[in-house]
Amino acid sequence: MNRILNAEEVLDLMLNHVSLSRYDQKFFYNLQLINVLPRKAITSNQAALFTKVVKKYKKQLATLNCDADQLSEIPWTLPVIQSSPEFTHAQISIENNELILKCPFKQAFVQEFRDHSVMVWNREKRLYNTEYGLYKLKLIINCVMKHYNEIKFCSTIQNIVNEISMYDENQCWDPTLVRCNGKLYIANLNESLDKAIKHVELNTSLNTLATLCSYGVKISYKLQKQLLSEHSIEDLHFAVNRNVTHEVSDVEGLSEKLKKINCDYALHASLMYAKEDVHDFAKALVQYATFPVETSNMRKITWNSKKYDMPVLLKSMSSYSFAGTGSPYAAKVINLVNSNPIDIK
Repeated sequence: MNRILNAEEVLDLMLNHVSLSRYDQKFFYNLQLINVLPRKAITSNQAALFTKVVKKYKKQLATLNCDADQLSEIPWTLPVIQSSPEFTHAQISIENNELILKCPFKQAFVQEFRDHSVMVWNREKRLYNTEYGLYKLKLIINCVMKHYNEIKFCSTIQNIVNEISMYDENQCWDPTLVRCNGKLYIANLNESLDKAIKHVELNTSLNTLATLCSYGVKISYKLQKQLLSEHSIEDLHFAVNRNVTHEVSDVEGLSEKLKKINCDYALHASLMYAKEDVHDFAKALVQYATFPVETSNMRKITWNSKKYDMPVLLKSMSSYSFAGTGSPYAAKVINLVNSNPIDIK
């Protein structure tokens, strides 16, 4: 292999003697056609990415008796200019009720961001855009923060971020019950949710916490810590989580927990081949419960849960997911587990 004197020759080597990935090949071809052949300056971003890509092919270059680290340090004969801030970090803005995202190309980001399907790539303007929405903004910022060290917001979005950061632990992207100056508030409350929970008086009773949880309202971690002086950690965990687990052997304990959240209906759904102790759980629960308890085959659930205020669904952990089976609404889903050791004789 002849001695390589500049980065332009390294580029030629990579294009003609190394098996490149589709993205890397496209980057190198564009670099050659747009910058090297017409002798136009390259940006610091391009130079940094070039160095990074060359080092990726250390093994292939070694078979050519070339050291990837040494090749990546060879300077360009073309001038290298500092990249514009527009191309060094991500920018998120709002224009005419439209969210706009501009960011440098990163393959990992593009692959993950594409899965969210929240924005459309505008090839002509080379940016992502979509109609404004707070939930969309949340997804966009969270995804961008994972892949870019610096994000620039327009003044409107910066104000939104600043307002949200005032709440506990930045949990207010989602509707969240918080306590501020001794008063309870639901941060990030939208109009639809406000109408749905107008009948709920905000307090820290287990019933209220479970009710808010059933509507998708989170309870801030700071508030949960404060509530440990009012409730046991077991009762609090049961109230603030919509999906919980419970030992199948502790029928009376579950009955007490359900009474504390004012459960008014329980449906035990199981598979036909479920274990006998799981089948019998509903029958045992009836002895302690002050609310109706019924059983159903998991594949044939027909209950009208909307006529109850706090309906719960009991199911075994061995049961398959309800997804795609016309699953019913339940304020709380309780997964029954059996942690007793098995005696092998």
